[in-house]
Amino acid sequence: MSIDTQSVNQVLLSQKSINGKPFLQFDFNGHLNLETAIEAIANWKAQLQDGKKINLIYNCLAMTGFDTAARKVWQTTMSELKHNTGSIWIISSNAFILGAAKTMGLLSGYDIKVAKTLEGVKT
Repeated sequence: MSIDTQSVNQVLLSQKSINGKPFLQFDFNGHLNLETAIEAIANWKAQLQDGKKINLIYNCLAMTGFDTAARKVWQTTMSELKHNTGSIWIISSNAFILGAAKTMGLLSGYDIKVAKTLEGVKT
């Protein structure tokens, strides 16, 4: 995937509730590089509460791509935090991003669900 060096590289985290279930939403903007991934993972871990599982939404609608190193560290963290994680939703219409997300799910043992819009997330 080509690198857009002009895009804003950031991941915004927010907590939300869908049908009474807690979600942590990641809004990926621009190209996810290793530095941005490490910062987002630190913020993710700070949001966790002992013994409580939280569902995740990876909103990739504004994501333009990702570095292999960023994907690997994210995948490792997903495996590490499996005991803290409920369901995972990927929001994207990009076939490359959806394919990579499904692969990450297989490698980390998650059944990742996909939707093309945030309204498509079901609990």
